[in-house]
Amino acid sequence: TISSVLMVIEHHSTDDVQRHDRKNVKHMTYIARAYVFMARNITVDGKMNYAIRIACAGVSKSTHSLSEIRPMWMKCLELPIVLFSDHPKEQPTMFPITVTLCHQQPFLAQTRDDDVGKTVCVYEYMRRKDNMGRWEPFKLNPQWVQLKGGRYGSKVAGEVLVAFELLHSRDRGVPECAPRMMWPAASEEDFDEREHFSYLRKATLHVAMYGVRDLKLKKTPASMQPEHDLAPRVEVRVKKFHSDKHAQEELRQHQEALAQQHHQAMLANQEFNMGPLAGHHHKNDQKNKPPAGMDDDDQAFFRLGFKYREVIEGGDKGNKDDRLNFWQSDALGKQGNLNYEILQVKRKKLLLPDKALLQPFISFRVLERPTTFSEYKTLGSWLTGKFEQGDTDKHDWQVMGEYRQSLSESYPCKWLHDLYNDASEHPTESDIRTALERAKAELRAKGRYEEESAQQRAQAIRREREKLFQKERQRMNAKKVELIEPEAKTPEAVDTAAWPLALRNARDQGKRENSIPLYGKTLHVLNMHRGGSLKPREGEKHHKKDRTQAVLNDKLESRRNIGKKHVFSPDFYFENRPLLNGFDLQDPDTNTKDWHYYHAECFGFVKAAFKLTDGWAEENEDSRGLADEKEDVQEDEIDVDWEASRSSTDSDNEDRKEPAKGAKQGAFGGVTSGLTKNFDKAMKGVLGNMEKAVGAMAGVVGADVQKQERQDAKEEQVVHAKLDSKRLASSFGISDELDQFAFSVDEKDPKHFARRFKGQNLPSRVRVRIYFVKAICIMGKPGGQDPYLRFKLGNAYDVSMRNMYQPKTSTPSFYRVEERDIRIPEDARLQVDMYDYESAADMVGSMAGVFEERLIGSTTIDLEDRWHSKEWQYCSSRKAIPPEQRPLYNSEMPGQNCGSIEMWVEMLDSMKASEEKATDLRRPPEEQVEVRIVIWTCSEVPLLDGSGADMYSDVAVSVKLECNQYRGEEIRFPREQETDIHNHCTTGNAVFNWRIVFPRITVPTESCTLDITLKEMDSLSEDIIGQVTLDIRKYVEKVGRDMESVNSKADLKFMHIHREADGKTQEDVHQAVEKTSAGRVQLEMWVLTQEEATAKEAGMGRNPPNDHPPLTTPSEGRGWGDVFAGFPLELPSFGIFWKIIPLILFTLLALVVLRQIKLL
Repeated sequence: TISSVLMVIEHHSTDDVQRHDRKNVKHMTYIARAYVFMARNITVDGKMNYAIRIACAGVSKSTHSLSEIRPMWMKCLELPIVLFSDHPKEQPTMFPITVTLCHQQPFLAQTRDDDVGKTVCVYEYMRRKDNMGRWEPFKLNPQWVQLKGGRYGSKVAGEVLVAFELLHSRDRGVPECAPRMMWPAASEEDFDEREHFSYLRKATLHVAMYGVRDLKLKKTPASMQPEHDLAPRVEVRVKKFHSDKHAQEELRQHQEALAQQHHQAMLANQEFNMGPLAGHHHKNDQKNKPPAGMDDDDQAFFRLGFKYREVIEGGDKGNKDDRLNFWQSDALGKQGNLNYEILQVKRKKLLLPDKALLQPFISFRVLERPTTFSEYKTLGSWLTGKFEQGDTDKHDWQVMGEYRQSLSESYPCKWLHDLYNDASEHPTESDIRTALERAKAELRAKGRYEEESAQQRAQAIRREREKLFQKERQRMNAKKVELIEPEAKTPEAVDTAAWPLALRNARDQGKRENSIPLYGKTLHVLNMHRGGSLKPREGEKHHKKDRTQAVLNDKLESRRNIGKKHVFSPDFYFENRPLLNGFDLQDPDTNTKDWHYYHAECFGFVKAAFKLTDGWAEENEDSRGLADEKEDVQEDEIDVDWEASRSSTDSDNEDRKEPAKGAKQGAFGGVTSGLTKNFDKAMKGVLGNMEKAVGAMAGVVGADVQKQERQDAKEEQVVHAKLDSKRLASSFGISDELDQFAFSVDEKDPKHFARRFKGQNLPSRVRVRIYFVKAICIMGKPGGQDPYLRFKLGNAYDVSMRNMYQPKTSTPSFYRVEERDIRIPEDARLQVDMYDYESAADMVGSMAGVFEERLIGSTTIDLEDRWHSKEWQYCSSRKAIPPEQRPLYNSEMPGQNCGSIEMWVEMLDSMKASEEKATDLRRPPEEQVEVRIVIWTCSEVPLLDGSGADMYSDVAVSVKLECNQYRGEEIRFPREQETDIHNHCTTGNAVFNWRIVFPRITVPTESCTLDITLKEMDSLSEDIIGQVTLDIRKYVEKVGRDMESVNSKADLKFMHIHREADGKTQEDVHQAVEKTSAGRVQLEMWVLTQEEATAKEAGMGRNPPNDHPPLTTPSEGRGWGDVFAGFPLELPSFGIFWKIIPLILFTLLALVVLRQIKLL
C-alpha cells in the first residue's frame, strides 16, 4: 500500500481569514532514473557474480550480473513510480531509493539474489522548466557511496558509484530530458554536455618494469628448470572505457525506433511507453568508437607484456653487466621462491575518461606457465609447452597474482588543471596540488548519498548559463557582430600606469629595428625590481657525525614520512607491490599493511613504476630530441626576459650540483616567472626609441656578440619552456631523476634503463652494517619474555644471536652492530626476527620434547631499494640516516602489531669498507635524576567519621614510587613516603605543605610510576579513600636526555577504591561510593638532574634544609584541640554547685600559697 500525506500549516494573528481551498492531491506517474556506473572494494569472498538492484516506491529493477572484482555496469535503470502531488509542475512527495548490491547464485532453474550490502539514498529534485519556458540545465552528480552489510548492517561491504534523476512521465520523450550517455564520448569534439557525462582523452602509459620478487613456486616436474621453463610473464592492463561495436549498433537502432515513435506520439498528442534512451540523438555512429591509430588488441583492456630474458635486449651474454639475474629466496612461508630481473621499459597508447571520478586503474598481473596436463586448454598447447619448451598459448597461462592501483591520482597535471580549475592562466604547483586533493576527495566514499542543496543547484545553473553566454559572446565576436556601436573614447594624456601618450603610441607601434639592449638587458629589467627570480644563497649545511637524529616512529620507506621535518625523504621508485587474488585497488600512500606476513593472500611482489603523459607519444613534441628543438627555434617566435632566463638557469645548475636535490622534486620546480609575451610586444616600440637615446652611454658593442648572446638566451629559454610543458603533460610528482633514467628512454639504446642498475652503479660486493638498538615486545608469555634476535640476508646468511638473549624483559636493549658482505640483488632481502628464548629443559617439560621457540615478530627490509636511492646514499655518506622504529609482525596474527625494534642500516662498497669505520653504537651513559613532589592541599575530601553536622576526617597523603632503577633507599629515602596528618577536617579541605623526595633514579628506566593515595587515619587503622597513578617516565627520560629540569603543577582527582564494608557487598559499596567524591589533590612536581638536585638540596617533609621551595607548617588541623576533638570527654552536671566551685577552688589555692610562705 502506497500512502502520501500533504500537510499545510499557516499562522495568522486574527480569525477572520478566509481559508484556502483544499489541495487536490492526486497520484501521478513519474520516472526515477538511477545511473549505476560501477562498484569497488567488495568484501565478499568466493565466486563473484554481482548485480545492483534499485528499488523505490514498490518498483525495483536490476542490472545484469558481472563476474569481476570491480564490476562496471554503466547502466541507466528507469523506474516508473507513482507519487502524489497537487500539481504536475510541483515537486512530488518522493520515496527513498534503496540501492542493493546482490550476489546472484543459480538456484534450481532460477537465480537467487543474496544481498551483500545496501544503502538508502534521498533524492527529491524534479527536473522542470524555468520562468522563460526553458529546461533548467541538468548535470549528473555521481557519488561513491558506502554499502553497509553484515549481520547487523553496520559493516562496509562495498562501494558503488551512482547518480539519480527524477522527471514527470509526460516529459520522458522530450529530447532535453533524455538520459545521459554513461559511456564516455570518443573525443572532446564529439562530447556534448547535454548527452554525455564524460569523454575520452588520449594518453600514453609509460611503464618501467624492474622485476618480480618472491614468487611462490608451486609443485613442478623435476625436469623443468625454474630459470628457463618457469619464467613468468608480467602483463600490464588498463580497463577500457568505450563500448564495443555491437553495443553501438544496437544503441543506434534503438534510438531510431524511439525517435520515430516519439514523432508519431507528438502528432497524436498521446503518451506512450518509451525506452531508457528516448529522444537521444547522436551526431553519427562513430561517436563512441575508438579513434584511428588505436591498437584494438582487446575489447576490454589495453595490454602491455613483459618477459624475462637471460640478457638485456641487444646485450652480450659474456658480459656480466648485460646478464639479468635469477635467484631463489625463502619468503612468504615457503622456500625456493622465484626472483627475476626484467629491466624493460615500454609504453602504450590509452584512451582514458577525463573525469577522475570514474577511477580507471592499472593492473600488474604475473602469469605462470602451466605445468600439468589439466592446466592446458588444448592437447596441442600441452605438447608444445612440455616437449618443445616453446611459448604456450596465451590463454593457457594462469594468473599467479595481481596488483591494482588507481590512475586518477596519476592523471597528467594538465588534465587535473582543466578539470578542477576555472582559471585559464598558466597553472602553478599549488594549483595542481589543490586539484589533486579535490580529485582524491571525490574518490572518497560517503556514508550516504548527499543531494545538492537548492542554493548549490542555483549556483550551478548560474554558472552553466554564464558559460553559455560566454560561448555565444565568443561566437558573435568571431563573426564581428556588434549590437551597439561603442562610443569613441578620447585617449588620456597619462594612463593609470603613468605612460604618456607619446610613449604609448610608440609602444603600440611595436617597431624594434636593429635595437641593441643596454648592457645586454631590456629596459624593464633595469627599471623594475623582479622579486623571486633569484634563489636565496644558502651556505652548506652542517652534518653531525653523531647519532642525535630523531627516531622515526615508522618504517623508513613509509610514504607517511614524505614532507616531515627530518633528514630523509624516501625516493624508492621501485618498491615491492603485493601480488594478490580477489583484492581491489591498493593505495600505496594509505595502505599500512606489511604483505610479507600475509602468507595466505600474498603470492609475491612486483617492482615497477609508471606515469601518464598527455596525448600519444608520436604526436607529442616531447618525443623529439633536444637538438631538433633547438634547430626549430625561429627568431620571431621567442620573446623572453633574458635576465629571468639566465638567473633561473643558473639556479637550476646550482640545484643539480647538490646530490640530494635530485630526489622527489615537485612537478613544477624551476618554473620561470618571466613577463608575458603580450607585455614584451608592447615594449618593443619603447625599446626602439629609448635605446637609441642611450646608445652613446652604452658604448659600441659588437653586433655579433650581442646577437650570439641573444640567440643563447633564446635557446636556454626554449629548453626551459619545453621542460615546463613536459611536466604539465606528465603525472604529478614524477621526479626528474626517475623521468630521466626510466621514462625518457631512447628506443635506439635499450640498455639505458638497465645501465642505471648495473655496471659502476652496482659493485660486486656490498658491505651491510646493521645497527640494533632496542625493542619493545607486546605479545609474549606471562611473566615476561626472554627475547633474542635472528636475522637473514637472502639465502647467504642466517645469523642467530640466541646466546645473547635478555631474560625477563619486554624492553630489551641490544646496542650491537653486525657487518656482512652481500651481493645485490640476490642477498638484498633482510629479515629480522625476534624470538622468545626457551631452555631445552623447559621445552622438554612443556612441549613433549619439541624444540621450537616462539616467534614474537619480524620485519623485512628491501636493501635493493635503498642502495639505488640517491637520497639514501647521500644521507648514508654523511652518517645521517635516522634510526627507524620498525613494527614487528607475525604471520600467525597478520595485521596485529607485536612490538617494534629500533634499528638502522648502512651500506657501502666492500672495497671502501676499511676506509670508513662503522658508527660507534654504545649504550647511553647512565644518568641519575631526582623527583621532588610538594603536596600542597587536598579538596573535596569525603567526611567519613562522626554523624550529622559533626562529621569529619583525619586524612594524610602517601606517595609510592614504582621503579626498578630507584637507588634512593641506599641513602634512606624510602620508596613510600607519607605526609603528616590533617586532624579533624570538617570542611573537606586539607592543608599539608609537605615535600616528597625520590633521589637517584637511574635512566633509562623500564617504567616509572607514582601511586598517590589519600588515606583516612583512625587511631588504630588506616583506610584508603582514593588513589591516582602517574606515569612520570617521559619526564624522567626527558631530563636524563636533555639535562634540563622539568616543573609541572597538577590538580588530580582521586579514583575510588572499592572495598567491602560490614554487612555490605562490593556492589553496594560501589553504588554508595560513586555518589560521593573521592577528593582531589593539588601538587607540584620537579624533576632535576642529580647534580642540580645536590646543588639545590632539600629535605623530606619540612626538615632542613627547607628550601626550593621553603615550606611553612600549617596551623589547620595540627592543634591539640584538633587532635582530641574526636574523643567524647563530657563533665557531669553539678547544678547550683557549679557556680560556687570556682570560689572553692580559689580558696583552696590561696590557702596553699599562704601555707608555702609560712603565713599559716
